[in-house]
Amino acid sequence: MVPTAVLRSCATENSRLIALLAASILRSGRWPQQWKAHWVVPIHEKGSKANPENYQGVHITYQAAKAVEKVMLAVLLTSFPPPVSFGQHQFAYRPGCGARDMLAYLTVRWLLGFDAKKSFALYLG
Repeated sequence: MVPTAVLRSCATENSRLIALLAASILRSGRWPQQWKAHWVVPIHEKGSKANPENYQGVHITYQAAKAVEKVMLAVLLTSFPPPVSFGQHQFAYRPGCGARDMLAYLTVRWLLGFDAKKSFALYLG
């Protein structure tokens, strides 16, 4: 793993490599296997260190993967400007929209549907 500070200090020098790597991933359609691993590290917040409730999990992933994701997002958003291409119910990659908005929308939709005696199917792939 390359520390974030190193990537930031060498951003200009690494930008071409990151762009080439992103292009290669887009062409092949394969995400590097090593980048699929993620870790959750407990960080102590307050109180007794013996109490597990006083820890917060922090998600750790490869910084190079995050840089490539940003390049890919920029490429994809120029090809498909939101919200027109994604539709009105696209929540990811739209400014001001996120997972909480999607959950709130779905919850309201389901509650109204249940009230109207509608059936729902859920697919988890």
